[in-house]
Amino acid sequence: MAFEQRAGLERTFEEYIKPAPKSEGGNSSESIPYSTRYMSIHPKSSQKKDAVREFFRLMLPNFLSWGEEEKALRARTDDAYSDGKPPEMYSPLVNSMASFIIGTVAGAALIVPMVIMVFSPSLTKSLVTSSVAVVLFALAVGLVLDAPNDVIITATATYAAVLVVFVGTTLESK
Repeated sequence: MAFEQRAGLERTFEEYIKPAPKSEGGNSSESIPYSTRYMSIHPKSSQKKDAVREFFRLMLPNFLSWGEEEKALRARTDDAYSDGKPPEMYSPLVNSMASFIIGTVAGAALIVPMVIMVFSPSLTKSLVTSSVAVVLFALAVGLVLDAPNDVIITATATYAAVLVVFVGTTLESK
């Protein structure tokens, strides 16, 4: 959406993007009002940054990390793609890969402690496993995702509640 807005502005104000023509009498700013030299307008990221998406944006090869829209828009203003610079926006591929990895890790964060607690269950083992898993989950959410404190607390409390319910139901069935 940010690219579409930028492209629309560039089409609307195309005459201001090009350098102002020089007047015959000397300085162009004297004869043409609002005469400025357009250098470039880089799109500002409207997407929240997180460590996974930033890693992919910076580490993937350009042909994977650049979206077609950003390639087209940036080709008019600078040659960042050809120069090998990373993109400023997340491409659909980067977003998909990051979502897949975050989802897989989140699923594993629930399944791994439950599998550990199921084999030879004991109260001590279940409590230690749950406690360690909750602390690791809170660290991962706090460090990897750029989320406000209340979201981190809510996510951690929800995760802990799921593990506590699992501990309670498995110990009752014994």
